[in-house]
Amino acid sequence: MRSFRYGTPEWTRYLSARRAPAASSLAVERAVARIVEDVRRHGDAALVRLTARFDGVRLAPGTLRVPAREVRRLAAQAPLSLRRALREMAARVRAFHARQRDPGFTLRLGPGARLSEVVAPIDSAALYVPEKSKQTQMIDGTPSDAARELVRRLRDDARALRQ
Repeated sequence: MRSFRYGTPEWTRYLSARRAPAASSLAVERAVARIVEDVRRHGDAALVRLTARFDGVRLAPGTLRVPAREVRRLAAQAPLSLRRALREMAARVRAFHARQRDPGFTLRLGPGARLSEVVAPIDSAALYVPEKSKQTQMIDGTPSDAARELVRRLRDDARALRQ
């Protein structure tokens, strides 16, 4: 794992190397809309087909969810330093997403590390984490934890209003 301090020459080189060529916003929106519609209509079969197309990974619908026991077994084989770093990152991601119920916030994560967000309602959202973007996979599960908690609270509030 490599670490970069924000604003340093190393950070700037890393960031410039990762920049993707600009694409037409309209073309991107159309491509994303086709993918979302495909998944909406065909579910797991579309995910399997799209993963093969974009990531070159062949999956079967039954393999989309890895059993928790298998994840724990494989995680135990990772170096302790990596597991600690991932736990710390997960805690930070959870802290960030837990605050999303607020109308906006600034979260201080340490010296020079600050995240801010302004919350605005949207009609719907989706998250697809391509295989080639493993650095974003931590985001896959943790916002869902916050979302699940929010849904639970909304259901509880709705039950209380009906009584």
